[in-house]
Amino acid sequence: ATNAFTLTWSNPSDLSGVVGAYRRLNAAPTSPTDGVFVTTTNVLTNVSVPAAGSHTAYVWLRDAAGNADHLAARTATLRYDGEPPTNPAVVTSTSHLVAGWSGNPVVDVSWSGASDAHSGVHGYSYSWDILPSTLPDDTVDTVGDSVSSPVLSDGSSHYFHLRTRDQAGNWSPGAVHLGPFYIDLQAPAAPSNLTAIPPSWSSTNSFTVTWSNPADLSGVSGAYYKIDTPPTSDTDGMLVLGDGLTQISGIALPGQGPHPVYVWLRDKGG
Repeated sequence: ATNAFTLTWSNPSDLSGVVGAYRRLNAAPTSPTDGVFVTTTNVLTNVSVPAAGSHTAYVWLRDAAGNADHLAARTATLRYDGEPPTNPAVVTSTSHLVAGWSGNPVVDVSWSGASDAHSGVHGYSYSWDILPSTLPDDTVDTVGDSVSSPVLSDGSSHYFHLRTRDQAGNWSPGAVHLGPFYIDLQAPAAPSNLTAIPPSWSSTNSFTVTWSNPADLSGVSGAYYKIDTPPTSDTDGMLVLGDGLTQISGIALPGQGPHPVYVWLRDKGG
């Protein structure tokens, strides 16, 4: 990303010895002195180019007797890019919704649309944290177009940040951001004050259960119930959905007599 190039070469044998070199950019020399002369033996330093892009440098030698042959010029390509790349236009999660609760602590992210006008995109620096606008450092973390987060903790402020580097070493001055992601890894506690309605014998086979919800990070989104036998897994029951649900109605029993009903909760993290 620096507009200063160094050209070196090995000199041919010459009776009087090489005392300097001519250089010219982008057009072949038309005469022995059609260039900038520098007194040197085998190096030209701080050669700059007029603009970004690829440029051809022509170099030919002069000896102590003043001889120079522009038709013997050799060429080198100087590639300069002093402009930063553009960050991806699209950054999305393939596993999570932004501002949506999930019980999966690993977020998958992919992106597309990064560009660079001259040298091309080389790679990206990224970071995960709990701030909305962090600028990642200038170390390339990946040359791909997708990453997975580390295992994230419970919380509602996880963000992804991405920054682009080009082949010349230029970094985008800003970053693109995605988030927040909400993570809840803890199942809700048991409902309290569980009550059956009616509480005693009934001639109608339709019952309601009510309860009070415990505190939960993401909030209760539904409840399972099972009749007669304890559940053997988290989903071993009938699921009834409802934001902040505190009752289930219309429960029918499989036969006459007393029947225990087991109720457990599901939150928005799943």
